[in-house]
Amino acid sequence: MFRICICDDEPMMRTTLYNLLDDALSRHKLEYHIYEVADARELLSSPRPIDMLFMDIQFGKDKIGFDVAKQLRENDEDLIITFLTSYQDYMADSFKLDTFRYILKPAKPKDIEETIDSLINKLDARVKTIAAKTEFGVQLVNIREIAYIEINKRHSKMVMQTGETIAVKESLNDLVLRLPKQEFDFPQVSYLVNLRHISNIKNNVVTMMDGQTITIGRKFKDAFMKAFHNSAWEN
Repeated sequence: MFRICICDDEPMMRTTLYNLLDDALSRHKLEYHIYEVADARELLSSPRPIDMLFMDIQFGKDKIGFDVAKQLRENDEDLIITFLTSYQDYMADSFKLDTFRYILKPAKPKDIEETIDSLINKLDARVKTIAAKTEFGVQLVNIREIAYIEINKRHSKMVMQTGETIAVKESLNDLVLRLPKQEFDFPQVSYLVNLRHISNIKNNVVTMMDGQTITIGRKFKDAFMKAFHNSAWEN
């Protein structure tokens, strides 16, 4: 799930940008969640992770967008920042923060479409893989495309977001050590799930994007729910 935040104090601008992003991202068939914030300072105390930020520069009379973006950048060097403003004079300052894009208001569909196209190219370059040992040899697997791993005594089976399954011929411990801890967790002893591919959790049952349901084990519940809430967007 790609997580986007729109931070702007103008409700109409947030709505317009939300609709433009929703349209562009849907056409590219990306899994995404768009989150709106009216006060830039809220981002500094928010535990929600952000992959891409659309940030207004001026809030009222203050140009706090720069200051907040700078602090967010210090905490996350991979954060993709696009500034929104009515003033072209701010452009030079914005690029000191390794800005991805600079969009002049009012945002146009073409601006957003070009931004999303460039974003996908950037994400493609950032894709991380894992070398998994299978019955056919070593296979490079895109980590983000792993929906969950089903575990039994004889072998583990990766289930990809496409529905493809990959039988893994190596120990679970070796596999887990090479996966990002912030993205994967155990709801029970027989499954390791990619938190980005969870559709919902209800009555101690995890429903994955592909419809697979997994019961959360009593001993795993507290740690798993904490991991999920730290990585997923609250509804």
